[in-house]
Amino acid sequence: MVLIEPARRPWASAERWFAVLTAAVLAVVGVRSAWHTFAPAANASQEQRRRLEVSHVPRRERPLDITPHGAYRDMLTDEELGPVVAAADPCWTGPDVGQFAHSLRLWGAEASFDRAWQLSGRPRLFLYPPRDQLKILLEHPEFERAFGNNSGIRMLLSDGEVGISVVTNLDSDVASRKGQFHVDKILQVLAEIGMPATTRVVPRVTGESSREWTVNDILNESLWKYSPYQESEFTISAFSRWLSPPATWENRFGTRYNMNDLVNSLLDESKATHACVGMHLPYALVSALRANQQGPILSDANVKRIEARLQEITRTLVKVQQADGSWSTEWNGHFDRRPNDGMWYLDTPPFPEVYATGHHLEWIALAPPELGPPREVVRRAVDYLKTAITTMPQPFFHHADVYPLGSHAVRALCLIRGVTPSEIRQRYPVVPNGVNPLSDPNGSSISHKGGGA
Repeated sequence: MVLIEPARRPWASAERWFAVLTAAVLAVVGVRSAWHTFAPAANASQEQRRRLEVSHVPRRERPLDITPHGAYRDMLTDEELGPVVAAADPCWTGPDVGQFAHSLRLWGAEASFDRAWQLSGRPRLFLYPPRDQLKILLEHPEFERAFGNNSGIRMLLSDGEVGISVVTNLDSDVASRKGQFHVDKILQVLAEIGMPATTRVVPRVTGESSREWTVNDILNESLWKYSPYQESEFTISAFSRWLSPPATWENRFGTRYNMNDLVNSLLDESKATHACVGMHLPYALVSALRANQQGPILSDANVKRIEARLQEITRTLVKVQQADGSWSTEWNGHFDRRPNDGMWYLDTPPFPEVYATGHHLEWIALAPPELGPPREVVRRAVDYLKTAITTMPQPFFHHADVYPLGSHAVRALCLIRGVTPSEIRQRYPVVPNGVNPLSDPNGSSISHKGGGA
């Protein structure tokens, strides 16, 4: 039998194309439907992964202790430091987050001033600090008791997205409240005074929670919320001490970072935008450089960038050092004051010079000597600072605005000497008016326990 091919229908080809087109449309609709169904779940899964990863970023159980190199310790004696350190006895009229943070950074976590204010001959209105400054900063119930309802700040620590959030003065929702001066300042201070990552923290939480919180949770939130648009000097100083190589993480926007990214961001900024007229920048760079010596957190290229910037800053400091050995707040030519900004002390010599000289000597004491100024330049700065502090009227540095800059200056000289203020205060418990604030009427000494500059 012979098979005869049927005649083609004129519309057969059109039917096939219609079927293909219909299938394609249905496929697209199906894909879009599937996307709308599964994409949110996929995104949520990715965010959850990033949240979990943040808590596993390599870190140190105890922060890295970046100690002074000691090349300049012969420039002053322990005895000369006695009245310098005494000038920075914390003695305030009320609680203040900035003062607590700077006091802890200077004196250490265990320093005790229980009766110093009573025995120093100063007016009885000076009632601070209490003995438990660290607990006040890290435990919300203690914070509430210390600050009460009239301080303009309701909390310092609260539960965040992945950990503990710290109120910062620059936060858009802070308004008149006062928190840490700079992003990650508290995290930096905790590292500098050697607090373990497992140190207990009690934030203000929303709702009921039986969770145990630690300093690790402050670090987790900082990693999660990091942005290249924030002040990064204090973040770099903190992360350099807390993180272990190789430390990389994704922030809440899904961008991956490491310490190279943070350093590049800082070095690429305009000099006019750096915190505290650029005086925290070299300290942050030195922190990263010294941490890199303990384990590679930086590329060779970034090490060279840091060294080049420190050498550039050093050349500037040599050039602009004033006749008395000090540096001014206009040291880098980018000090742009705003009228009525409340920084009255920067118009009142020698506060500006003590402010700038103290900040610079802090990083110089920690930097490799070959990257800092010549010895004679450092010596003149040291001589200026110890003279300026000990010849100023007492009480000194007790104003809420002035104590932080004073603490930097005193800490700088202690780093130069290679001692802690607590050691000096215990061995040379004197104040300019001759009263020993560390002795009770029976003659027994009240010592500063521990400490760490």
